[in-house]
Amino acid sequence: MTFRGTLILWALVIGLGAYVWSTAGFPDGARKAAVPPGVPATVPILRFDPRDVEGVEIWDAGRILRLERRGTAWQDGSGKPWTGIEVLMGLIETLAELRPLTQVAPGTAALGDYGLAPPARWVGVRLTGRPLVRLELGAPNPAGTAVYARRPPPGGTGILLVGSIVQWEIDKVLQAATARH
Repeated sequence: MTFRGTLILWALVIGLGAYVWSTAGFPDGARKAAVPPGVPATVPILRFDPRDVEGVEIWDAGRILRLERRGTAWQDGSGKPWTGIEVLMGLIETLAELRPLTQVAPGTAALGDYGLAPPARWVGVRLTGRPLVRLELGAPNPAGTAVYARRPPPGGTGILLVGSIVQWEIDKVLQAATARH
């Protein structure tokens, strides 16, 4: 290739790059996720400190798994010691940090359209001196990378899209519970 040809090729690459940069609309070069109105992207959905969790409940396919903290130890609903502390703490930390990826526009669809009437499963945390705070989980998004969710009233949210890591963490806790029996 000649010097002139190389120069033309570089001009095309730079021109295309400039076009993509200018039409992307991201002045800082980063795409920002859409979040519910009035909820900053830095605010978790459930807003709690993992150290304040006294109990966790998971409802899945008609089955409820209840886990309660007794001092520094955890036990299941029948009072047996819970040995899957690592997977449980993974779920608690994920829930404490879970932020919405986006929110479905209010009034555009029914809960059933997103697998939330009834929810496919739900997870709840009971905090020191407070009632159970639930997060209902519905259908996955078409790509399978996220799941539709909502916090039911009181303190509820609209339909949110959250990362599918929450489903993975719940599955790990349920697998640990199954392995115990």
